[in-house]
Amino acid sequence: MTLHITGGDILAGRLFNIDLDGKILSWKEALYEGHLSDYANVQESGRQAFNRNRATFISSRGWGDAEKVFRSMNNRDLLLLSPYWKEVVLWLEHDLSDQLCMAQVITLLQRSGRLHRLDVRYASAEKPFSYYTDSELHLFSQSPRAVTPTLANMYVSFWEYVCGSRHQQATYADHGVLHRAARQWELLQPADDGLSAFDRHVIEVVHKYNELRIDVLLQILNAENGYAAFWTEMLFVSRVHDLVQRTPALQTVDNIVKYSNQTVADA
Repeated sequence: MTLHITGGDILAGRLFNIDLDGKILSWKEALYEGHLSDYANVQESGRQAFNRNRATFISSRGWGDAEKVFRSMNNRDLLLLSPYWKEVVLWLEHDLSDQLCMAQVITLLQRSGRLHRLDVRYASAEKPFSYYTDSELHLFSQSPRAVTPTLANMYVSFWEYVCGSRHQQATYADHGVLHRAARQWELLQPADDGLSAFDRHVIEVVHKYNELRIDVLLQILNAENGYAAFWTEMLFVSRVHDLVQRTPALQTVDNIVKYSNQTVADA
């Protein structure tokens, strides 16, 4: 039996509609938001401690009820690690959000000892899956690439790096997708003044184009990232809302302030 894992519900729905064999699991984790601490262990206690921290953070941002999110994450992990599966296929894209999910999934499989008992593969596409027709998605399902031990080690190394349990290693420097994801991760990390390189870029773009709405700002920034764009409007608005609160230079840009306040209040 095959478990197909996607980064979100939209792709999961499309895969369901093309009648893939197996079960489809939408991972749905915005791991680039909030602090990450590595699993103390991948037994149930370690997984639940990690999920409790994530659920508490997600709830604090107003993105969901902590207990519901916690239960959903626990059920998701149990499904992934079930001995029922003979094959796991990862439908995860090249952007930072999906690459972090891929690192998390592979880390759980490797540390639990499931990785070497499974045929773990990934559907490889140059562009986001939304660019492809259902027929093309079906073709991808026929020829997924193997997650080799070397590739798995790269993703576990990346996971440990973003969780702060190791310094950045060169083990994935030659893997273009992971290298770009690591770069994007670094751009989001705050400096001593609390502002990340990404935050500073937001401020620069606002000053360049002056009176912007947040949705237009998001379009500009995602266009710059091309296929590596990963921001959804809800998460981006929340980040900019926080940025406005601590950045006087943005508090004079009426459209940014009004739109962020209104959208956060409506969320």
